[in-house]
Amino acid sequence: KKSKSKKETAPPEERGEPAPEHHHALYIELRSKALEVSVAEPFMKSLLLKTFLHPNVHNFNSAISRTIASRLISSCGNNPTFCAEQMTSIFEDAMKSPILEYGSTMADAVCEDILACTRRDPACKSGLEIVLFYK
Repeated sequence: KKSKSKKETAPPEERGEPAPEHHHALYIELRSKALEVSVAEPFMKSLLLKTFLHPNVHNFNSAISRTIASRLISSCGNNPTFCAEQMTSIFEDAMKSPILEYGSTMADAVCEDILACTRRDPACKSGLEIVLFYK
């Protein structure tokens, strides 16, 4: 069995990755943008109520999990065979997992990906746009 390197088992901050407080800061930014968009662009409100503005979304992990579940279920057509709550729960468990894949937890990787896309894509106006439409 291959042992994990010190970098793989170190806390996120020591691995040069966002720590959970960064997840919270990003969640607050994304939720704030979702509230702003729901007022400025009413046609987006129904999508936002299924994702970032859903009553059961309270943190970064639940927001990302609910968004992924919503997108998958909506791709099933009129008769999805999966329950949104069950699907969200599966993704939330994965997002909360401390297991490292390529040196990052899933939540860290998603957070870093959103931040990287925001920095690098001049056409992108916000992280919310990335989560809802890019990925």
